[in-house]
Amino acid sequence: MNAADQLHGLKRAVGNVFVGDTCRAYRFTYFIMLNNKPILLSIVELGGYPDFSSLYESAGFDVVKTDSVRKAVKLIRQHKPKVMVAEFNFQSDFRDRTSSLETILSSTQGVVDSSMIVFYEKEFTSQYQRFLQSFEVADSLVFPIDEERLSQVLSGISHKLGES
Repeated sequence: MNAADQLHGLKRAVGNVFVGDTCRAYRFTYFIMLNNKPILLSIVELGGYPDFSSLYESAGFDVVKTDSVRKAVKLIRQHKPKVMVAEFNFQSDFRDRTSSLETILSSTQGVVDSSMIVFYEKEFTSQYQRFLQSFEVADSLVFPIDEERLSQVLSGISHKLGES
């Protein structure tokens, strides 16, 4: 049994944790989400909308938040989130993609099977539709975000996760 298995009962650990007879110190700077709740990764690059963390938690998810794509890619590998929520921010200056959302979704391939919920601006609908031709998402919500609709989407995903 390795150290991660021994720590299985912990919800969160921050600081030095001593495991087993070896007394090795393991430093945890992120949540250890081992309480059987699925992890939701919230990626807020630009924001300008409410923090939905309490809604995510009430839907049964442990929430990990970040504000950059670079950090998101690292967190995806670390936490293997079951759900990700991110913004589609169209960037015309990108040569080979329409937004940083493509980087996020590409980084999940072969790493984690995750449901993606995307928030987008109505004015970028045509660019977002092009994005959807290459990538599959669980749901898309246009700004301003309808909390009731988001809650329904999360409930549906949570229900599917409970069945698997």
